[in-house]
Amino acid sequence: MIDHPSLKRYVTESEKRPGHYILDTEAIRREEQLAGTRMLRTTLTEMSGWELFDGYQLLQKVEQNHRELKGPLALRPVYHRSAQRIRAHVMLAVTAANCVRRMETLTGLTIGELRKRLERVNAHRVRVGRDEHWMLNELPRGTRPLFDRLGIEVPPSTWKTWREPGIRERSAPITALPVTG
Repeated sequence: MIDHPSLKRYVTESEKRPGHYILDTEAIRREEQLAGTRMLRTTLTEMSGWELFDGYQLLQKVEQNHRELKGPLALRPVYHRSAQRIRAHVMLAVTAANCVRRMETLTGLTIGELRKRLERVNAHRVRVGRDEHWMLNELPRGTRPLFDRLGIEVPPSTWKTWREPGIRERSAPITALPVTG
């Protein structure tokens, strides 16, 4: 404990037994008095305490968003050479971050909580002979209200893919059709 950079302030060397350490009760008492207190050090003297606090809270939120852009959205490293492609890459990452924020606002859940709840929603391609269709697994409990809050229509339990026949020069749009009978 004496070598620990943040815990060593709570111990002092014993006067009675050289080489031994005892808890510094005064340091522990001071720390307990400060528990739950946030201190800010700033040169902005013209702002009130609450304005400073709100400003620092906003700064932490901005830094959190920046970490999200650099992390899961993989904003960096950017391997593009042209300025136009770099701007497009950053714009896609910012758009993805805005989508994440919108989903969080609509549902009241963080993106991590949404991911946990929705990661078990899967569709599987099933082939029987020449017939091919898709099946949605059973939706986990509590998923339908999330779809409603996000404005997403719950897909049917089974559907077929359909392409317009006869069009070869360009790819045709894929439309999901519900399987009947």
